[in-house]
Amino acid sequence: MPELISVGEFIAETLEDYSSPTTSSFTKKMTSCRNSVSNIEEALDCDRTILQKLKKAAKAKQSSGQDHISHLELYINSMEKLAVNFHSNGEQEVASAFNRFAEFSKELLAPMKNVLKSMLHNINFFLDSLVKGDLKEVKGDLKKPFDKAWRDYENKFTKIEKEKRELAKQYGMVRTEVSGGEIAEELEKERRMFQLYMCEYLIKVNEIKTKKGVDLLQNLIKHYHSQCKTTMLHSDLEELWGLGMERERERENGEKGKGGEKEGGERLREVTEVFVLVSFFQECLVATEKLRQYIESLTVSLSTIKQRQDEEKRQLCSLRDQLRPALQPELKEDSLSRQTVYSMHQLQGNKQYGTEKSGCLYKKSDGLRKTWQKRKCSVQNCYLTIAHGTPNKPPAKLNLLTCQVKPSLEDKKCFDLISHNRTYHFLAEDESDCMAWISVLTNSKQEALNVALDELRPSGESSVGDLTKAIIDDVLRMPGNSVCCDCSAPDPLWISTNLGILTCIECSGIHREMGVHHSRIQSLSLDKLGTSELLLARNVGNFAFNDIVEAGLPSLSLKPSADSDMAVRKDFILAKYIECQFAQRSGGSPDTLRRRLQQAVHATDIFGLLQLYAEKMDMNQPIPNPLQEKRETALHLAVLLADHTSLHMVDFLVHNCTNLDAQTVKGNTALHYCCQHNKSQCLKLLLRAKVNTHLKNENRETALDVARRLRHAHCEELIVQAQNNQFNMHLNVEYEWRLRQDDVYESDEDVDDKSWPVKRDRGSRPFSLYHSDGSSQDRGGRGGGLFGMGRRLTLAWGEQKREVYPGPSPQTRSLDSPPPPPPSSPAPPLPPRVRAGFRANVGDKAAHALYQIPQKSNAGRKGLPRSPSSPRSFSLDSNGSSSSSFLSMPHQLPRQTVTKSKPRRVKAMYDCVADHHDELTFSEGDVLVVLAEEDTDWWHGYVEGHPNKTGLFPMSFVSTLSE
Repeated sequence: MPELISVGEFIAETLEDYSSPTTSSFTKKMTSCRNSVSNIEEALDCDRTILQKLKKAAKAKQSSGQDHISHLELYINSMEKLAVNFHSNGEQEVASAFNRFAEFSKELLAPMKNVLKSMLHNINFFLDSLVKGDLKEVKGDLKKPFDKAWRDYENKFTKIEKEKRELAKQYGMVRTEVSGGEIAEELEKERRMFQLYMCEYLIKVNEIKTKKGVDLLQNLIKHYHSQCKTTMLHSDLEELWGLGMERERERENGEKGKGGEKEGGERLREVTEVFVLVSFFQECLVATEKLRQYIESLTVSLSTIKQRQDEEKRQLCSLRDQLRPALQPELKEDSLSRQTVYSMHQLQGNKQYGTEKSGCLYKKSDGLRKTWQKRKCSVQNCYLTIAHGTPNKPPAKLNLLTCQVKPSLEDKKCFDLISHNRTYHFLAEDESDCMAWISVLTNSKQEALNVALDELRPSGESSVGDLTKAIIDDVLRMPGNSVCCDCSAPDPLWISTNLGILTCIECSGIHREMGVHHSRIQSLSLDKLGTSELLLARNVGNFAFNDIVEAGLPSLSLKPSADSDMAVRKDFILAKYIECQFAQRSGGSPDTLRRRLQQAVHATDIFGLLQLYAEKMDMNQPIPNPLQEKRETALHLAVLLADHTSLHMVDFLVHNCTNLDAQTVKGNTALHYCCQHNKSQCLKLLLRAKVNTHLKNENRETALDVARRLRHAHCEELIVQAQNNQFNMHLNVEYEWRLRQDDVYESDEDVDDKSWPVKRDRGSRPFSLYHSDGSSQDRGGRGGGLFGMGRRLTLAWGEQKREVYPGPSPQTRSLDSPPPPPPSSPAPPLPPRVRAGFRANVGDKAAHALYQIPQKSNAGRKGLPRSPSSPRSFSLDSNGSSSSSFLSMPHQLPRQTVTKSKPRRVKAMYDCVADHHDELTFSEGDVLVVLAEEDTDWWHGYVEGHPNKTGLFPMSFVSTLSE
């Protein structure tokens, strides 16, 4: 048997070594210390197994006790019912006896419940805390620091011993061994670390021994005292016994004389069971009395043992405190190396190792000896298969999706695999093989996770649902949407998809009565909405809608409240939506209204369209200046100019135009335009409205024929679905929603880290505001407004003049000044192209848009200061005419451009792909010719050699060429 060392001997040897390292014999005792720790570890492991079984048995006893109580309650209830039956038959004494037994059993219930409660608190809870708490670390974790200290000492000792032998060999001497006293000073740090960790190990073992020994016994004594409190009523038992025996004798005598009451005598014999109960409780009391004397002596013994263990712990703690100050730097470094660093991502494996591997690993056994056993292992199909030592036993198979791989901090050749019910410790042949196994296991787990996620979300429905929910949340936060659009009732949850407003449930019923040609009502909470049905709600809202449709409301008292009855609501809603009685009228001529309609579509001004809708204008009329073919309507124009930021304009016209099949002079409908220009998102909106897909143009082509001829596969597929009645009416569209949660400011750290322009949406490009004469009204659009005014107005109004407001310019730069030096990183993000809301004018005079062409001068181009936002107030005169006032409206200042005798040439530093059709696509190294500057970030020009293809490009993507 290996030599062991006691706790007292360890303390004495350590104190002697601490006071005199060179003369102490502690180095000879270190092997004994290691043997003692291994012996303690085996004993603790055995105790842990037994305590686990004890915990399970105590839990089962507690559960069976609860079942016994429930059965006893049922037994008492049946006995009481039996007593009632005897009482109804006139047998009062028998009934009284059954009642007494029922009461006696009830009196037994309370002490039994107390015993079970005592067991739960004193035994079950304590065992559960002990097994899951202190003893949980016994499986190898408890002595890990001690083992590491031993390895460090052994490695250092071997290294010094080798050096001593080499030194002796140089002088022609031979050394067989090196004594501990010779190298005591050189190994003092490692020896102190060994002593400290063993001291901490013994302190922890002392605590565990106290808990599983003295503390557990003290809890058993408490449970014993709770059982002693369970007293029985012996006088009641004896009285019941006498009554039963006397009644039985009477019954037997009656049977001899009359012979007719045998059955009743058999029932009464049940009373004799009380004799068994008396015997049981008497034996219990005798056993309890026998144990009482032992318990009294045991209490004194446990107190003595507890004092001895506390004294041992006190000495160990004192020794630990004495050793620790000399090792503070090493302990701090060790704690930092062991500190668990939080990582947002899990362990990533090296992809070159793949997801499959087979070979042999050493697995640490789960028994007492903790030996390394060689096992055949393989990773395949996201499972780890571990073979057993016996060939006839089936291998263990672990699903890696529910496992975690954890490299060992102590040994680089080891790693742990943590499953749902146990931890596997593996040892590889070398470090490279260990890294390969860890990578394969991690890669296989990631593959399993990807497969599981693909099965859960095969079609991306979850992401679409999240987007719809985010849009609805944003709509609910828009101005005025917290109350009903018609009666101001709070929390409206019914949406009019063709008007973009929210109503309460009472008003929504009236909207349904008006018909879908006036208002299409759906529920935000009950109906499954597609994103296309939220386009107008995201861009209009209750506040903006009422600002137009209720602009001429004489008094707010005419508007119903949340408490108004249905008749009042209905009269107001019919007047508001069908008659449009409360809208402010411009009184313009039909030609003026058509021009305003075209201007609103060009400017992506949803509120201009809404104003014309409120004036009950026929939006099917041809526009005065068509872009492509004569007799184009506003819907044709909206389709031509549509992109991912102006889809709501098409949606409004599709909902609120009476004739969606209007044809141009060449017979093309809006559906034909969608297929000609591959506007699949607009096509979805038209097909949802069930337009006629069979109309032909002058070339005898339907829209489907056009899509097939031009090979627009998506458009073709959508039309075929509609014709086969397979088209989904609750469709989703691609649109720049600009949700509020996306509009967050970057932190200062993020801004400082960037060495190139920040990427922002092209939709926020600086714009040119056009100004109308007469009484006018500008609105900051909510999601609508001017987008890409440069490209849209150039298409239709290139020959006219325009007045220009300068866009926001944080800093100015001359055309002659060189651009910033190119960054060494990939292509910089695109600069902004500002998009702002704008509403067409409502005035007594015709609204004429004037556009001023920038004048060229020899002066360098200068940036203008930022124009402050100008809130405007709108009021009604007594005669009902509209008037408007501007607060701090900036003066219109013309841009100054530069004239050059020669066009400016720049060189592309990165590849650039156009996002919109008015932008320029070029490759790295191309030479570009600058024609003009759209703003401080975007220039206008063409690729040298291709002057016919011009467009906008970001200034940060090019560098100026020296002439």
